[in-house]
Amino acid sequence: MNLLFIDYIIIFLIVACVIYNIRDALRDNKTQKMSRLSFGDGIFIYYNQYVGDNKLTIFDSSQNISGRVSIPSVVKYKGSPYTVTKIMSAFEGRGDINSVVMPAGVLEIGANSFKDCTALSQVELPPDLNIMGEECFAGCVSLKAIFLPERLKIIGQRAFQGCESLTSVMIPRDVTEIGFCAFASCKSLTAINVVEGNTIFSSQDGVLFNKEKTELIQFPSNSPMKDYTIPDTVTTISEFAFGGCSQLQSVTIPESVMSIEKFTIFSGCNSLRDIYFRSSVPPHIYSNESGLVFAENQCTLHVPQGSIDAYKGHATWRKFKDVVPTT
Repeated sequence: MNLLFIDYIIIFLIVACVIYNIRDALRDNKTQKMSRLSFGDGIFIYYNQYVGDNKLTIFDSSQNISGRVSIPSVVKYKGSPYTVTKIMSAFEGRGDINSVVMPAGVLEIGANSFKDCTALSQVELPPDLNIMGEECFAGCVSLKAIFLPERLKIIGQRAFQGCESLTSVMIPRDVTEIGFCAFASCKSLTAINVVEGNTIFSSQDGVLFNKEKTELIQFPSNSPMKDYTIPDTVTTISEFAFGGCSQLQSVTIPESVMSIEKFTIFSGCNSLRDIYFRSSVPPHIYSNESGLVFAENQCTLHVPQGSIDAYKGHATWRKFKDVVPTT
């Protein structure tokens, strides 16, 4: 019995050694795959995260790049083909680029990819694009139009902020996330429309809402509506929702609105003169110590009869120079 027990111990030790060696081999293989490969072709600089997957990210480009840029779909390195699937901040600040064509294999345009490409006026996005990162086209002041592909899912924060020539945009059906200020300060933007069938977002009169229209997300900066009445389904107004709407003259806020995220919702509304509240209870507003950006001295606050004291006694709304009853 003792000899049999010793045999079992020996077998167990042999099996343990085999398992340990296999684990080390797998670890070495994983370490090899984690090694980054990077190289350039004189125009673009590429890298890939995993040597074995044959996928490339463009993360830099020549400072002298200009005119029309056509991004390659496949790049060969030491005889092996690599597919370009992602673009990072490779073209940020390249002011001489005027058009970009991307191949079908690109799935993600990363943060700051084309930020401040001030001459960029034409962009052909790939059909399978899934992600547009933060500020990817921010500050592209010459960009007049862009077609967002059907498979797009994420539009990052400030993705198109400051695209002053952009006139309209259509949000595809599969988009599930639109970041903060994605279309802010687009002073030529007349409408943000949403494809029917999108389960997260909706639009009405060119204004962007969530699907249930309980949150007003973005009012286009160049909307032809000078006097706007917010739908009575809305309970929340997002930060910077009306930012930069220089033609807006009056806004009516329904009784259903219970919270306003920040004062910056009306930042840059230089023509705004009247704000009408339907609620006798002042709505909550998430402010900050920097003060009002409502231009409270240029606007008159119209409130229901009998609620003037409530608004004048409110920490925020009392800062308005004129608080008068609705006639």
